[in-house]
Amino acid sequence: MFNLNDVKSFIAVVENGSFKGAADALHKAQPVITYQVKQLEAYLGYDLFDRSQYRARLTGEGKSFFPKACLLIEHVQELESSRLNSKETVEGHISLSVSSLYPKEKLNEIFGMIQQQFPDTSLTISIDTLVGIKSVLEKKVDIVVTEKSDPNVALINEETHTVKLLLASASNHPLAMEKKVDTKDLLRFPQIVLKSSGMSDVDDEGILRHVKQWFVSSIDIKRALIINGLGWGYLPEHMIKDDIKNGKIVGIESKTMKNVSVTLEKIRYKKTTVGPVESALYNAL
Repeated sequence: MFNLNDVKSFIAVVENGSFKGAADALHKAQPVITYQVKQLEAYLGYDLFDRSQYRARLTGEGKSFFPKACLLIEHVQELESSRLNSKETVEGHISLSVSSLYPKEKLNEIFGMIQQQFPDTSLTISIDTLVGIKSVLEKKVDIVVTEKSDPNVALINEETHTVKLLLASASNHPLAMEKKVDTKDLLRFPQIVLKSSGMSDVDDEGILRHVKQWFVSSIDIKRALIINGLGWGYLPEHMIKDDIKNGKIVGIESKTMKNVSVTLEKIRYKKTTVGPVESALYNAL
């Protein structure tokens, strides 16, 4: 493959009218310019200059190659400029809030990818519940993954995951002994409810009225309380599949409360330009 410096020397000879003029313009010795042009000619397989006269002149092939050489160098310079600009605008820090319902295995993959591609960028990661869009509108975080909300003209919203929630209890809980429970059975025991992190006014769903409720802010605590037989509630299917397989948790058949699905969406502020880290993170979520 030819050397780009050989191409630059060829262009300099044409633009400066001579090998000496090219050497002066590039601050190189004239023999170096001559050698580089000959190297380029050897690669191309034809002469670029007619050297039979005192002043070298372009051959027909040389005239044809000159605009191609200029275009090649121009493209290389654009590519280099683009690379440098991209490197300069890599964000130093990105913050995001992710719903506790989002699969943690997927999050680990995404964060590993970000760390590998952008090792100099730091992340602030918050695992929240029912955060809504307020934190993005107030620019407290760059990206939110939360339960689906109403569109907002200032934001970009895209659906990302649908999570199936199963009504569940510990396998040794009294509710697990019933083939199908009704409301009066559920009212006998606390419902463990995942409460909003307090950054929005999103309404709670899937709560049985008049039942004793234990409110928690962590999905992991909710799962632990249910496994230990302290109540019942909805849990993400992907989170408890091993618990069901190992016999720690069972799904409850209810006449009144059915399994539900929750749609999660990723949200970011609408900007004219988005940095490479935020763009990669948003696309991966």
